[in-house]
Amino acid sequence: MPVDVWLYFILGFMIIGSIASLEIKNILSSIITIGVVGLGLSLAFLFLGAPDLALVQFVFEILCVIILIRAFAKRSIEVRALRRDVPETIIAIVILASIFV
Repeated sequence: MPVDVWLYFILGFMIIGSIASLEIKNILSSIITIGVVGLGLSLAFLFLGAPDLALVQFVFEILCVIILIRAFAKRSIEVRALRRDVPETIIAIVILASIFV
């Protein structure tokens, strides 16, 4: 199979993993899902011919997942539906727009 097919497969896997990590209500499962997405990015770097970036991404993802799991393992945090206030959302959009413009 050509490299492009593998990259599209990995990209689709990463998109599905990102959406799944947003929808999962358990924080530890969400952290693991984000780590899997990062490992997919590491594979994409490897297929694109950048083994140095792939290695750095791999090590960084492993360390981040370990640190986050250790931080949240001792806490029993339930994810509650966050109340989004309209003014805070508008302020966040204005700040992001000013950064990118």
